[in-house]
Amino acid sequence: MKNTAVKIFLIVFFVFAALWTKDLYEFSLLIKYPEKPFDIQSEVPVDMIAVLTGGQGRFRSGLDLLKKYPRAVLLVSGTESYVTLDDVLKANNVLDLSPSLRSQIWLGKFSKNTLENAIELREVAEQTNSKNILIVTSSYHARRAMEFIKKEIDRSKRRDIAVYYQPVESPNFPQTGWWRRWIGWRIFFSEYFKSSRFWPSRVDEQN
Repeated sequence: MKNTAVKIFLIVFFVFAALWTKDLYEFSLLIKYPEKPFDIQSEVPVDMIAVLTGGQGRFRSGLDLLKKYPRAVLLVSGTESYVTLDDVLKANNVLDLSPSLRSQIWLGKFSKNTLENAIELREVAEQTNSKNILIVTSSYHARRAMEFIKKEIDRSKRRDIAVYYQPVESPNFPQTGWWRRWIGWRIFFSEYFKSSRFWPSRVDEQN
């Protein structure tokens, strides 16, 4: 009887391990958002640029886009309540930003996770009457972020909002070779457990 129980346990264990390995492999193919990123050479008038904090290079990429679209609002979603714009600029070694561009930067201090980023983004879009929104976030975060944002935009009373995205390749998670570094695996599993269908009711806790 004992040997039978051990065999059943081993069979169940190996079946589960095989299914989980398959799921991990499939997720590794999906972690890059499948839709084409925004073409900055296009003539689409960008009304709002939304930087989702939590990854290297996101703010600088958003600021570069603001310089290209100086009439757009740059929402930095996910800043701490005590952080000022000067703090953000100093942390990113931006020392000579013009007053006109400074006035276009909004610090979003409501959101603490990706779901709240999406809610905050929708509210600001409605407040500023923005029609074309460009999301700036790390490439590994784009899929999950866009899923939340599109669902939230669908809840808006407005039906003329279009959402695009601009991925930022993190030095900690390059598109090729991320698996060669421990931090790459840490980011991978962090995204996996926030997105995995094995935990469909999991609450999104952080960026």
